[in-house]
Amino acid sequence: MRSSSQNLTGRIKGVLSNAAVDARVRFWRSPHQPQWSDRELKPLDYRYWRMHNLHRSVHTGLIAEIAQQEPKSPGATVLEVACGTAWNAPSFIGQGFKYCGCDISETAVSLALRKFPECAFLNLGVRDLGIVRDASFDVVYSSSMLEHVGFHELAISEMARIARRSVYILFFEGLSEDDDHSLKFFPFSGDHVNGKEKDLFGRKIVLQEHMRTSERGYYWNRYSRRKMSTFLNDLQYDYEVMDHATREYMKCESVLHIRKGLVE
Repeated sequence: MRSSSQNLTGRIKGVLSNAAVDARVRFWRSPHQPQWSDRELKPLDYRYWRMHNLHRSVHTGLIAEIAQQEPKSPGATVLEVACGTAWNAPSFIGQGFKYCGCDISETAVSLALRKFPECAFLNLGVRDLGIVRDASFDVVYSSSMLEHVGFHELAISEMARIARRSVYILFFEGLSEDDDHSLKFFPFSGDHVNGKEKDLFGRKIVLQEHMRTSERGYYWNRYSRRKMSTFLNDLQYDYEVMDHATREYMKCESVLHIRKGLVE
């Protein structure tokens, strides 16, 4: 009889097809029983639902637009980076995509896999995407992730590298008209970092590294439209900034759409 980890690996290979990873992906495993039951993880799912629900119309409208704009070949794939508990999975699946999610939180990935066993999930942070081959997914999608990390240039470059056609990055608070980014760091308490306090987000607090500081914590960033444009121009990316001026389903949000075209 095949082990559960072999079955999971087989499902991921089936979903990703020729988009398989170069190295063995670090799935969440435990030598004991899972530390969190379905009942205990319900509050985590609610937290992600609450964040998703605040911008539900934007997710729905954007995913529908992605499905219309992107040339749809049979088995088109999408990777959602920082997917949480995968509240966007039904929308992408409904539009005909094969959905894969990745998140640094093993509790979020565990719950997402329980909710959507037909999908593939990777327990990876965006800095771990180096194990994924170039142009592995037709579309890469991410929302409210760059606002909380200290390495947005690397994150954007990695998402663009593994995308075959397009990257869509959703900023809930929009891009600012300021000349520079606003980057604010908030350190975690000692009990969070040393593991004395059990956290719904799992080992994310310990694993998350920001490059700009050795401290553990999170960022609350708002990015400058001008400075982001300069960065993308330097990388020679073809891109578009989508907001309420051109999209009726948006309010304060902005979407950075990086076009790569068809990569063979």
